[in-house]
Amino acid sequence: MDHAPHPLAPQPIPEAPKKGKLGAILLQAAIGAVAGAGATVLVMEILPDDDAMSIVLLVVALLVSGWVHSLVHEAGHAIAGLSVGMQPLAYGLGPVRFERSGTGWRARWAGGIDGVGGFAALLPRADAPPSLRGQAIYLLGGVSANVVAAALAVLAAMNVADHPWTVIALAAFATMGVVLAIVNLYPFESGGWLSDGAGLRELRRDPAHALDGLRVQQVMQASMQGVRPRDWSEQLLPSGPLPDPKSASSAAVLAAMLRMARAEDRGDRAEAEAGAALLAAHWPHSKAAFRPGIALAMTSFALTMLDDATLAKAWRPFGDGGILDQTAHEAWLDAEIAVREGRVDDARELLAKAREALPRVHDEGSRVVIAEFLERLSARLDAHAPGDGAASM
Repeated sequence: MDHAPHPLAPQPIPEAPKKGKLGAILLQAAIGAVAGAGATVLVMEILPDDDAMSIVLLVVALLVSGWVHSLVHEAGHAIAGLSVGMQPLAYGLGPVRFERSGTGWRARWAGGIDGVGGFAALLPRADAPPSLRGQAIYLLGGVSANVVAAALAVLAAMNVADHPWTVIALAAFATMGVVLAIVNLYPFESGGWLSDGAGLRELRRDPAHALDGLRVQQVMQASMQGVRPRDWSEQLLPSGPLPDPKSASSAAVLAAMLRMARAEDRGDRAEAEAGAALLAAHWPHSKAAFRPGIALAMTSFALTMLDDATLAKAWRPFGDGGILDQTAHEAWLDAEIAVREGRVDDARELLAKAREALPRVHDEGSRVVIAEFLERLSARLDAHAPGDGAASM
């Protein structure tokens, strides 16, 4: 006998519309055109005639400069954010991550980031009014760093460098700095990530919505400082009607996730179910950058609020691939699923993995909550003799 699917189960995500794909293709073409134009100028004005090695150097210099300027760009965001009192959370460039944890900063090798080449995640202070001006400075920091670095390269090429190859390398670096600045100032979205230009446009067009987004970030900063979900400020994360799932903004979805976490920590099932219903309905319309977080939130809700391993298993595979290290959270959820399936030995192994990874949780508020769940799970497992892998829980 067939059973109807759970109303909160993940629905298929439709293929991205052709219009969105065309926009990405056109953006890539525009980047290539600008970089190609700059390279053409270099070839015509700088390179010796028929010098194959210089052409090779130009191509290599452009490629290397792109990665260097990505680093410069994120460093500019970091410096600008720190200058207005923001607190650093994590930095990433390609597969490399630098993250805050319970034991300080740590580096790790992770997968690529869909939609962007790098990021600098800083959060506004939780104990001060959110500032649109500070957010604008933070957003402009990356582009400003690229422009300043490009200008310094031009000055060096004109006044210091005397070897043709050095001039070529500096000119390529300057060209890529201008290209990256132009690209980031153009307002676009990629996989749920907003360009700096899109962020600035949002600040200008809808400052109220931008302030709501900053308040959500302040809640995250409060958690970094050890405030657990049930104690998050009502002023920063108010209760009330949730938005329409289809048209909910990224900030609204993140707020719904945080409200659900707060409700779970308070034992408020009705509030948690309302948030879960929104996330499940929003899932087919969700952006790639937010899907791992939504999936982990729904997995946690299925286990802690509904005690439903089937629903949890439906969501859990979508929870991998977030930009931050979620090993402790993921191992705890996997252990809870294993317990409910009677795989006690597997649950013990996963419990040990979660405990080992617990110090790496980036925010203290979540670390406290996960530690409590791990202790409860440990007590349940202690009721079974070692090796009793087939026991029912």
